[in-house]
Amino acid sequence: SLVSGLTVGDRVWTVSFRSRTIVVGRVGGTASPRLWVVKKSAWSYSAPTAQTAIPINGAVSADIYASPGWSNDSNGMTVPLSGWYQLNASVSYGSNGTGRRGCGVLVNGESVGGALLPTNSSGTTTISAPTTQALLAKGDRLQPYSQQESGSSLALSNFTLAANYIGPA
Repeated sequence: SLVSGLTVGDRVWTVSFRSRTIVVGRVGGTASPRLWVVKKSAWSYSAPTAQTAIPINGAVSADIYASPGWSNDSNGMTVPLSGWYQLNASVSYGSNGTGRRGCGVLVNGESVGGALLPTNSSGTTTISAPTTQALLAKGDRLQPYSQQESGSSLALSNFTLAANYIGPA
C-alpha cells in the first residue's frame, strides 16, 4: 500500500532497519520529519537510580535514521519543524531483580510520557514507553531517558527513540 501523501510514480528515499524499509521522504518534495535513533548492540552506559537522560552521541554512538533537518549532539536531537509529533522510546536494562524500570522521552529536559513498571522475575527488562503525542516547536530537544529503582547503577544494553511528524499545530 502507498504511504500517505505519495502517489504512484513518486520517487522516494528510504532507510532499512531489521529487514524493514521505512519511507522517510519524497524526492523533490517536502519530507515529513521522521526520526529513529537506535543503539542496537551492547554498550557501556551505567544508568543511576533516578530519571536520567541517555546521551545520543559520544560514547554511545547511536545509529540515527532521520529525514533532512534533524540535527544532534550529546544533548539530544533538534526538532526541525514545529507541529504535532508521535513520540516513543524503549530501553533494555541489565540483569537485576530489584525495583522498577522505566523510560520515556524528554523534551527540553521535561518528560512527556513514559512508563515505570515492576521488574520481571529474571531481572532483565526491556521497557517500551507508551506512544504519546506532543506539540513541539522548531528547535526543541528530544532525548530518551531511563528511570530505575534498583538501588544501584544498572547497565543499559540498548535503546530506541522515535519521533514522527503528524501535522501542523
